[in-house]
Amino acid sequence: MGLIADLTAIADSLYGIRDDLGAAVHNVYVLTRTWSGTSVGDGRAFDETEQLLPTPALKNLSHDFDAQKAGTVKAGDIILKGISKQSHPTEDEVSLKASSVVEQKFYLIADKLYQVISNVENYISWDVYIRKLTHQTRYATVWGIFQFTVDNDPVDGQFKLQYGTAKTAFISFEASAEQVQTALRLVSGLSQVEVECLGPYSFSVSMVGVHTPTLTVADSTLEDADEEVVTLVRTTLTAYSYTVTN
Repeated sequence: MGLIADLTAIADSLYGIRDDLGAAVHNVYVLTRTWSGTSVGDGRAFDETEQLLPTPALKNLSHDFDAQKAGTVKAGDIILKGISKQSHPTEDEVSLKASSVVEQKFYLIADKLYQVISNVENYISWDVYIRKLTHQTRYATVWGIFQFTVDNDPVDGQFKLQYGTAKTAFISFEASAEQVQTALRLVSGLSQVEVECLGPYSFSVSMVGVHTPTLTVADSTLEDADEEVVTLVRTTLTAYSYTVTN
């Protein structure tokens, strides 16, 4: 087994030649879906992707007519060939075994989701047989905060929030989270936005149906007790949620 161990130790280099040459037809990703509730399907879904490297070869079984006649495969089935054991040593990893009851895992190729049917262990690699999911719903939800940071509490004035080139109506310095939410929902594309108050001039924003988080503060006339202009500083906003069904 000495030779096998030696080859496994350099498997990434062997299988990585395809990436070095730019010869991979499609990148392959592992998509991990985590649900916010107590089980799969309960609550909000959060999708995260990580590229599978070295990129395995893809064998499309749509052209294997003998296998299709035997009824063992369906059109569109794929075998991921040569998943390196150096970077991916365990069967649980390549078979995408979930690590909790609120987690699902899929392969993502050319923006399509695939589930694992079976896998074969070779000396220094894995071959994984996958099938396209019937339902291609995707979720991507990242929670973030935009926050008003001031030296002194504002006592007067108003401001707008800008999404792309569109702006809300003026929002009062003493607006509640519900009022901020109402103003945002009148902006095209933000009809499902949700706003929660975290503290004075601090709001958590969740956007549904939004692909790019570009919310900024605009046209502020806030003043403090000394009638000085209060600067609103926005932290990095990464709050957005969306689903895509292919």
